[in-house]
Amino acid sequence: MPKSRLIIQHCQQNPHQFQTKEFDFDHWQSLQAKPLAGGRGASQKIEIAHQSLVLRQYRRGGLMARLSRDLYLWTGLYRSRPWREQRVMQHALEQGLPVAECMAFKIEKYRLFYRAAIITRFIPHQGTLASCLFDNELEVSQWQELGRLIRKMHQTGINHADLNANNILLNKDQKFYLIDFDKARIMSNQGSWTDNNTKRLLRSLHKIKRQRSEQELAFHFEPRHWEAFQSGYR
Repeated sequence: MPKSRLIIQHCQQNPHQFQTKEFDFDHWQSLQAKPLAGGRGASQKIEIAHQSLVLRQYRRGGLMARLSRDLYLWTGLYRSRPWREQRVMQHALEQGLPVAECMAFKIEKYRLFYRAAIITRFIPHQGTLASCLFDNELEVSQWQELGRLIRKMHQTGINHADLNANNILLNKDQKFYLIDFDKARIMSNQGSWTDNNTKRLLRSLHKIKRQRSEQELAFHFEPRHWEAFQSGYR
């Protein structure tokens, strides 16, 4: 399938000019880069110009993945997945939310379709919310803090379409960060979407707890923890 256009968009002022190969998983695997947990196996931690970054390739899930794992219909740059994601991330940063900066993204356009990848700053962390709950119980105050964070995200108009326990990080100072804003949108009005976000997070916690229970493994999440989250959210 011949390429018709290659786009590399730099999202912020950075002395490093990203090259095509730096968006290629094979290039980094040859340098023994390590894949990151979570998502659809499409993220790697990489090192460029003494900076720790994350490379993520856009991949489909669900039934559409059976037709194409990583091709999307081209409807213009401003409607592409990476353009819309970096716009949400920039808005989040401007509103003081703890998210990673977008460094650059690449689009390879193939006639009516395109593939894409994005590079963001790496957030040093001890794990996702899910993985942290494997071994430890978070304090009530931490669940309340998480509730306040999600409330602030909603107040800024960000609809995180895939808010789940693997898209929330805890850093070494026990502070929360939000990641993976693919499909996220900036909404002009509050509405049922805010409730849908929190319900999705709750479903993910219940799903992981059920899976861990079936394997006779611990997962430190109980109804009182969600009550604390809700009290912080309110």
